[in-house]
Amino acid sequence: MSAKSALVETGMTLAQIGQKIVYAVRDHGGTDDDATTVLTKAGLADDIANLILGRSKVVPIESPKVLQLKQAGIAIPAVTENFVVADHFQVNMGIHAERLWEKGQVKISYISENFQRHYLSQVVSIRDGYIVSCHKFDNKANYSAIRTELGVDIETDLAALYHLIGLQPEGGAGILDIGYVNIVYVMAQPGVVMAVSVRWRVDGWEITSYDRSVQFNPGHEVLTRNS
Repeated sequence: MSAKSALVETGMTLAQIGQKIVYAVRDHGGTDDDATTVLTKAGLADDIANLILGRSKVVPIESPKVLQLKQAGIAIPAVTENFVVADHFQVNMGIHAERLWEKGQVKISYISENFQRHYLSQVVSIRDGYIVSCHKFDNKANYSAIRTELGVDIETDLAALYHLIGLQPEGGAGILDIGYVNIVYVMAQPGVVMAVSVRWRVDGWEITSYDRSVQFNPGHEVLTRNS
């Protein structure tokens, strides 16, 4: 069987293979420029063929740890009635306030358009409580690196995030670090996980969402589900 026939039989084309390489580079924190460097590497086809045929071996490179455990065993309460995201995540501080802040409420000064587009229509259904852990970044890392290091599903939900900021409605000391970005990973739609960040800024919490491939800097924190 010719190489072309083999590709047709497996349903793969060279373009699809190239696209898979691009996705792999992005998932590991690389840029489109990095992907171009990989795809234009001299001898790439020979390297892939030799690897598949067992004529060369991949030598694993041990990556440095990216996370340092800060706090384990953080209890997230059960959702006992549907949690409507749009009813809770509302700007109530500053000139763009949708409603005026009242004592005891969570101060929210900014919600990004990206977060609004992907999450404001969500409803968190009734569920049991669970446990999360808080980790501080020792090195730059993204979703893929965190999943690889922890080896578990790490996604939480927006009811959990609101509970956490509700413990620090006006900033102050607590689980969330008001001096850095705090990240959780939340399903935006079936099969699509995004990073949601919260950060305290003078008069309220700022809430933003990013593609999961975005790398976060040392000092920032991530909260991950572990039960």
